[in-house]
Amino acid sequence: MRGRCSRKLFVLAKTFFLLWVLWLTYLLIARTSFASSFSSGEEDGGGRSLLVRQFSPPDEKRTMEQLTRPVYVKPQPDSNAPGEWGKATRLTLSPEEKKLEEDSVERYAINIYVSDKISLHRHIQDHRMAECKAKRFDYHRLPTTSVIIAFYNEAWSTLLRTIHSVLESTPAVLLREIILIDDFSDRGYLKSQLEDYISNLQRVRLIRTNKREGLVRARLIGATYATGDVLTFLDCHCECVPGWIEPLLERIGQNESTIVCPVIDTIDWNTFEYYMQTDEPMIGGFDWRLTFQWHSVPEVDRRRRKSRIEPIRSPTMAGGLFAVSKAYFEYLGTYDMGMEVWGGENLELSFRVWQCGGSLEIHPCSHVGHVFPKKAPYARPNFLQNTVRAAEVWMDSYKMHFYNRNPPAKKETYGDISQRVLLRQRLKCHSFDWYLKNIYPDLHVPEDRDGWHGAVRNSGFRSECLDYNAPEHSATGSHLSLFSCHGQGGNQYFEYTSQKEIRFNSITELCAEVAEGQTTIGMRPCPHDREPRPPNIIWEFREDGTIYHPHSDSCIALYHTAEGRSDVQMRKCNPGDKNQLWKFEWKRSCLVSSLPKRNDTMAVCGRRNRPKLIVCLFGVFVFGYFFFLKQNSDDINETNKRAAPVQSQEENEKLKRPVYEKPLMDMNAIGEMGRAVKMNLNEEEKRKEEESIKIHQINTYVSDKISLHRRLAERWNPLCRDLKYDYRHLPTTSVVIAFYNEAWSTLLRTVHSVLETSPDILLKEVVLVDDYSDREHLKQPLEDYISGLRKVRLIRASKREGLVRARLLGASITTGDVLTFLDCHCECHEGWLEPLLHRIKEEPSAVVCPVIDVIDWNTFQYLGNSGEPQIGGFDWRLVFTWHTVPASEQLRRRSPIDVIRSPTMAGGLFAVSKNYFHYLGTYDTGMEVWGGENLEFSFRIWQCGGSLEIHPCSHVGHVFPKKAPYLRSKALANSVRAAEVWMDEYKELFYHRNPHARLEAYGDVTDRRKLKQKLGCKSFKWYLENVYPDIHVPEDKPGMFGMLRNRGMANYCFDYNPPDDNNVVGHRVILYPCHGMGQNQFFEYSSSNELRYNTREPEGCAVGDAVSTYLTVHLCKKFGEHVPEDQKFVLQEDGTLYHVMTQKCVQAVDKTDSGNPAPALRACSNSAHQKWFFVERT
Repeated sequence: MRGRCSRKLFVLAKTFFLLWVLWLTYLLIARTSFASSFSSGEEDGGGRSLLVRQFSPPDEKRTMEQLTRPVYVKPQPDSNAPGEWGKATRLTLSPEEKKLEEDSVERYAINIYVSDKISLHRHIQDHRMAECKAKRFDYHRLPTTSVIIAFYNEAWSTLLRTIHSVLESTPAVLLREIILIDDFSDRGYLKSQLEDYISNLQRVRLIRTNKREGLVRARLIGATYATGDVLTFLDCHCECVPGWIEPLLERIGQNESTIVCPVIDTIDWNTFEYYMQTDEPMIGGFDWRLTFQWHSVPEVDRRRRKSRIEPIRSPTMAGGLFAVSKAYFEYLGTYDMGMEVWGGENLELSFRVWQCGGSLEIHPCSHVGHVFPKKAPYARPNFLQNTVRAAEVWMDSYKMHFYNRNPPAKKETYGDISQRVLLRQRLKCHSFDWYLKNIYPDLHVPEDRDGWHGAVRNSGFRSECLDYNAPEHSATGSHLSLFSCHGQGGNQYFEYTSQKEIRFNSITELCAEVAEGQTTIGMRPCPHDREPRPPNIIWEFREDGTIYHPHSDSCIALYHTAEGRSDVQMRKCNPGDKNQLWKFEWKRSCLVSSLPKRNDTMAVCGRRNRPKLIVCLFGVFVFGYFFFLKQNSDDINETNKRAAPVQSQEENEKLKRPVYEKPLMDMNAIGEMGRAVKMNLNEEEKRKEEESIKIHQINTYVSDKISLHRRLAERWNPLCRDLKYDYRHLPTTSVVIAFYNEAWSTLLRTVHSVLETSPDILLKEVVLVDDYSDREHLKQPLEDYISGLRKVRLIRASKREGLVRARLLGASITTGDVLTFLDCHCECHEGWLEPLLHRIKEEPSAVVCPVIDVIDWNTFQYLGNSGEPQIGGFDWRLVFTWHTVPASEQLRRRSPIDVIRSPTMAGGLFAVSKNYFHYLGTYDTGMEVWGGENLEFSFRIWQCGGSLEIHPCSHVGHVFPKKAPYLRSKALANSVRAAEVWMDEYKELFYHRNPHARLEAYGDVTDRRKLKQKLGCKSFKWYLENVYPDIHVPEDKPGMFGMLRNRGMANYCFDYNPPDDNNVVGHRVILYPCHGMGQNQFFEYSSSNELRYNTREPEGCAVGDAVSTYLTVHLCKKFGEHVPEDQKFVLQEDGTLYHVMTQKCVQAVDKTDSGNPAPALRACSNSAHQKWFFVERT
C-alpha cells in the first residue's frame, strides 16, 4: 500500500512539474511577443504594424483634393518678391544696411537680414522626380503625425517660415499638431510676441523649458506632448516641399520599425537660394572620429532597389530631420538622455536602430530644405562626451579606433551608461561587428597595428610632426606639411597599413602619394579594400627611420623654406640626415581588445608582453571577482537596501504571482500597451464623448472602449527588473481607494490593475470607500461586480466625508501591515508594490511614493518615463509644485534606483506603515474634501522625524482630469490649518500672498498643536534649512511687498498672470485694477534691487526690455548668482522706479500695442505716472 501511494505521489509530482514548465513557457512567450513584433521583417515584406490606427472608411464624396488640402493654403506667389520659388536673394545695400546684415550673420550665423525680406509663405519649385509627383497615397490609411521643432534663440523669420511651411505643405488629415519647444531662449521676441503670433495659428502648441535642456531632452519633452502616431522631428530653419510628409508616413505604415528621413536639400545661409537634389540622394556614414559624413549610394543598394523612388537604406542619419513611429521610438529607448546639447545623438540612434532590429532609410520622394549655418551658432561643448557615450555602448572593441583618433576622448567624463547597456541587452541587439559587415560593409576598418599609428614625429626637430590640413570642401586639395606636435590626433593622426599605405583616416580615407615629377606629398582617395594599390601610394618604413617611396626612389625629408618655415618634401635618401628620420608616437593603452576584424585579430599590447599580460589578467580577474562579489553584496545591503533572497528562483516566481493573471494580450486591442486611442466618430458618438468629458472631466467614452485588463509598456529603469525580494519577509499591505461618483471603467480598471500586478502573498485586500456617490452604476451593479473578485471589500460612507475622512474610514478596517493609498483612476506598472513595501520594511518611518506617470485624460495614452523622476515642492501660496532632483540629492544617492528624498508629495498615491501612520496622528480630520492635506502631511513627516521618499522602481499611472471634477472650496481652509500648525513665523509669507486667507475660518487646531509638541517635532526653519534648502525664502521687508500701485493711474497695480503653472516666465507684466487678493498682483522688492513675482515656483523677476520698452518676467537668479543688469530696479524715495540698465523709469501707460495698460520704460520725469508705492492688504 505504501509503495502504491509513493508511486501515485511521484506521478502527481511529475504532472505538477510538467504543468509548471508549460506555464513558465507561456509566460516567456507572452513576455517576448511585444519585443519580437518589432523585429525587422525583410523576408515577409516588412515589420509587423504596432500602431493601432482607427482608419476612416473611404468616403466617395471626399475628393482627393480635399484629402490633400493642407492646414493653410499658401497665398498666391509673387514672382517678383525676393526669394520666391527658392531663388537667391541678392540686395544692393547702403553702408548702414550692410552693417545690419553683417550683425545678423554674426549673431545667427545666417543672413537673417536677407531672410527677413523673404515671405514667410514663399513657394518652392517642385523639381522632384516625375514618379514621385505621380505617386498616389491612401490617405485614409496613413498614420497621423506630430511635428516637433525645438529651438533656442532662433531668428524670428526662419522659425516662422518653418512653421508656415509645415502648415502649408502638410495635409490637414495627417497633421495632428506642431509642437514648438523653446529651450530656454532669452530673446525678447520669442516670449509674449511669439505666443501672440502662434495663438492665431491652428494646431501649433508652444512648450517652454524652465532651464537649458539641449536638443536631445528638448525634443523628448516635445514628444511627451505628441498625440500623433508618428513623431516627425524637424530643425527650426527648414522649408518643406509639397508632398514631403506622405512618403514618410506611408513607409512607416508599411514597416513601423523603420526610421525614415527626407532628402535634405540645402538652403544657402547667405542668399536663401534653395538647391534641390534632383538626382539620387546621398546616404549617411561616419568617420572614425565619429563625425557624420555623406556618401554616394553603394552599387549593391542600387541593385537591391526595384525603382528610383524606393527608400534607400542608410547606415546613419544626419539627425535633424526624421520620422519615427511613436510606439517604436519608445520601444527603442527614445534618445540617450545622458547626451547634452547636440552632436553625436544622430550616430548613437543610427547604431541602435540597425543593431536592434530596425532599419534607417532615406525616401527620395520626401524633400525638406535646411539652412546650414555658416558656423554653429552656439558651442557644442559636450560633443565629445556624447560620442564617447555612443562608442562605449554600441561599438564594442571597435571603439579603440575612435579613441586612437581622439586621444582627449580617453579622459572625457561621459556619465552613467548602465541603463543604456541594459537597454541593449534587453533588446537583444547585434554586435558592432555585425553592423559593419551587414549595414556598412563599404567602410574601411583601420588596422591600427601596434606601433604603426598615431603622430609621425621628426627626429631632427622633435617638436614637429607630419600634419595634413585640407581645405573645408576639398579633402585632397592640400599636401602633407609639418606642424608643432599637439597629441590631439585629428590632422596629425596617420596609420601605416599592412598594404604599405600611409593612411590619413581621421576624416575620410586618404592615402599619401607622390605624383610623377613632384617633390610634394599629396593625398588621394585610398583604393577600396579589394582593389589593387597603385605604386605611387606604396611606402616603406625602413629600420633606419627613413620613410622610403620606391616609385620615386626618394624619402620624406624635413626642410626649411626661404621664409624659415618648416615643411616636408621628397629628397634623395640619406639615413645620416636626422631630418629624414621619423617615428610613430603611439601611447599604449594596454587594453585587451580582440578586435573582431573581418579576417584578423590584434593583441593590443604586443607579443613580448603576453606572458606578463596573462598573469596580470589572472590577477585582475581574481581581484575583480571578489571585489564585485563584495560590491554586489554592498549593493544589496546598502545601495538598494534589499534583503538577500532566501528562496530559490523557482520559488520566487511562484511567490510573485498576482491575485489574478491578466488575460492573454490582444495586440490589436485599442489602448493595449498604454497606446493612445484615437477614434473616428460620427456625430452621435462625438456627442456622447463630449458628454462623458463634461460629467467626469475624463474621456470615459474612450475609457469604456479599453480593456479593464490592459497591459502597460515597460517604463521603469531597466535596473529595477534585476531587483530581488524576500517575499516571505516583506510586510503585507491593504490598498485603500476612495471614490466619489467615479466612472465605471476607470474605477474597475484601477481595481483590476492592483489585483493583476500585486503579488497575492503581499496583498491583504483592496478596500473601496464610496464617499456617498449618487450615481446608479455605483450602487447595486458595483456590488454585484466586485462580489466575484477575491480580496475586494466595499464600504460606504453615510454622508459626504471628503477624501481625508473617507481614506481614514477605509484605513480603519484594514488588516495589512502597510496602508497603500491610491486614487480611483490609476493603473499600476509591473513590480510597483514590492519596492514600496521593501523600503518600509527597512525604514518603518519612511513614507514612500511611487513615480506618478501620466495617463492622458483624452486618449488614455500611458506617458511613463524611465528617467529620473521629479520631486515635490511648494510655492508660498502653499500650492504643490514639481521640481527636478537637486544636485545634492543626486550625489547622496548611491545608485540610479536608490530612493529619492522629496520635500513634499502630491498626496494621492503613497504607502505608509499602519503603525507609523497612527503614531504620526493619521490625517488632520479637520480638513475638508481635499487640497492642502498633502503639504500638511509632508511637513509633519519631516518635522517629526520621518522621511518622505519617491522610489524610482515603483511606477503607477494616474489620469489627471481635464480639470477638477468637483469643487474643493475648503482647500484654502486646509492650507491655513497647515500653516497655523506647522509653519511657525513663516506662515506670514503665506498670508502676504493670500490676504483673504487671514479671514478664513479654519476650525480648532489645538489638538494638532498638542500632537506637534507630543512628538517633539522640529521647527519649520529646520525643515527649510535641512529638507528644502533650494526654495527661496522671501524677505518681505515692511513697505516693500504687496500690490505695486501707481499714483497717476490710482486704481491700477502691477499684474502678472501666466497661462499656467508650468509656464511661469516669458510673459508681459500688465496693469490691472487693484483687487487686494495677492496672487497675481503680489510683488516683492528685494535687497538685490529685484522686483520679484514670488507667489509661484520657480520665482520670476521683472525684466526691462530695451527694445520693446515693456516689462516681462524671467527666472530670478539663484542664491549666490549675480543679478543681471536688466533685472535691477531702484525704488527711489519719491516712488520713482529706476531701471539700471536702460537708465529709464517705469511709467504707467494707459494703452499699449495689445490695447491694455502696462508699465513701460520711459525717460525719467516728475510725472505721477512714474510714481509707485507698495500696498499690503492685511
